Amino acid sequence: MSEIEGRFSSEEILKELEDRDKIKTTMNFSDYSDEQLEEELKRRERIENAPPDPLPSEDINILNIRKQAEDYVRSIHETGMPPKDGEHYMFKSVMTTFYGNDIWTWINRKSKG
Repeated sequence: MSEIEGRFSSEEILKELEDRDKIKTTMNFSDYSDEQLEEELKRRERIENAPPDPLPSEDINILNIRKQAEDYVRSIHETGMPPKDGEHYMFKSVMTTFYGNDIWTWINRKSKG
């Protein structure tokens, strides 16, 4: 048994290789349990059925971004400080403006960690 095989399961190694398209191999099904093969089929089905990556909207209204920018500048002018979490809200406004509210569902589903 190699050092890699001792630290990772066959399924983890196969998944890592396939996910990253590092190599294309022919698998010998007798090397895997029915459970491992079923899990691999489920994983491939999830990938096949996954919705496509979002695309920016063709119809963009930047009024909300402009309001956020004006509020940011106004806060610094009036208090000498940017608004609390101003960068967060600006980023949120930009992403929502370009991709719509559903972008957060996609980001949460695709983010690792």
